Amino acid sequence: MPISSNIPHDPQSRFWLAIAAFTLLTPLLLHPSVPQALRSLQELGLTLKMQNIGYLAHILAYFVASILVLTILQPRTIEHSLLLLSALLTHGVATEIAQLWIPARDFDTLDLFCNVTSIVLGWVVWQLCLKPHTQYASRLNET
Repeated sequence: MPISSNIPHDPQSRFWLAIAAFTLLTPLLLHPSVPQALRSLQELGLTLKMQNIGYLAHILAYFVASILVLTILQPRTIEHSLLLLSALLTHGVATEIAQLWIPARDFDTLDLFCNVTSIVLGWVVWQLCLKPHTQYASRLNET
């Protein structure tokens, strides 16, 4: 089954679906209880340090988010794709900076590095591996 078979076809619906995905994701990324949840994972006997688990959470969240947004919006030109990459990077930087004003959260340059790196990695993976499949599915749906 093609990647984008269940995604709306019109650009306006895709745009609002991407906005909804990020609207749901952002509070999860900024919620003050996230550090406590990571500490509870450590208490379960995981051998990784809590800080490493936090970095892994940043990498996974932004990698998945970037692929999700790109798959939903399916940019067809490199300019549109780079514009979405810029928006994703802005979001990754802004959510880290916003933690300066959220109790129980701290700004961390390594978190910022993880955000930016995983967004770029997600964009590259989408460009090289997933974009051809989403474009093929779009062409099938148009016929």
